[in-house]
Amino acid sequence: LDGGLRPITLVASIYRLWLKARWDHLTHWEMSYKEQAFWDTALRGSSALRGTMRRALGDELAKAKGEVALTVFFDQEKFYDHMMWEDLVVKASDLGYPPRFLAIGAQVHLAPAQIRLHGALGPLIRVVRGARAGCGQALQFARMTLYNAARDIYQRHVKVSIWTHVDDTPLRTQD
Repeated sequence: LDGGLRPITLVASIYRLWLKARWDHLTHWEMSYKEQAFWDTALRGSSALRGTMRRALGDELAKAKGEVALTVFFDQEKFYDHMMWEDLVVKASDLGYPPRFLAIGAQVHLAPAQIRLHGALGPLIRVVRGARAGCGQALQFARMTLYNAARDIYQRHVKVSIWTHVDDTPLRTQD
């Protein structure tokens, strides 16, 4: 939209309630995912502060050893708006994400949307990417979206540390 505005769409309450009643199934998946993706620091009860403190400690230790440390921060703007569902479905399958949760989540996020402004409704808009606000699965979808890139950086660049916290991704090296 002009002026840098973007519409915010919310998910239906019945979907949020359905998800909450079955959350234990996703908790099980998260546990197995964390074994594969140890770079993911978006943990329950954690914040970006934890990662910041970890990097600050690493910088202090490098300085004490006379080494140089470099960290590059990537904050992915409008990250949730640009998640591609076609790719996400493949990654979810590869990572063992529960198919029922993925199918229902995809239906919710890919359902046509309408913009409402001052009580007037616009035409239905076909949605092909992105996650809607208020979705309990959005964090899991974000994790799967970033998984291949984070894994490849970790495997190919042994001197680079990567940690992801949803859409904030610092890359760090020291020598």
